[in-house]
Amino acid sequence: MNCQSCNTEIDYRFRTNCVECDSAVDPVGPVPIETIPTSQPVAEVVKKRLNWSRRLVNLLHLLVSATSGMLFGAVVIYLLAAVFFMALFSFIDPNPNPSVSCGRGQAIGFLSLVAGAFLGTVGGTFYSAKRPLYQAK
Repeated sequence: MNCQSCNTEIDYRFRTNCVECDSAVDPVGPVPIETIPTSQPVAEVVKKRLNWSRRLVNLLHLLVSATSGMLFGAVVIYLLAAVFFMALFSFIDPNPNPSVSCGRGQAIGFLSLVAGAFLGTVGGTFYSAKRPLYQAK
């Protein structure tokens, strides 16, 4: 490219001023973004942390919520699955083979307990994480 004022050839990759007339090149690209100031100084953020005893209470609340959610979810899903499958299989096979019904019932019971426990644990953990007993202010 050439200089805008004296028409001297300049390699703009390495220079921003003309060697002959020392005129500056007008920037054509995007304007540099200024740094955005933080909303709070770091010292204020550190002061808002919880102390260890309140963190421990929140952790215990999380564990109790997850455990109770696990038990509640397992019982509810087990009872719903039992009622649903008893009604379903009474229409499909009114005179079942006892050994087949026992195996099918154990499989359905185990899977409903595991699935209910998982869903209850996730729900209890989510509840406790979104609603802690102590929050940083």
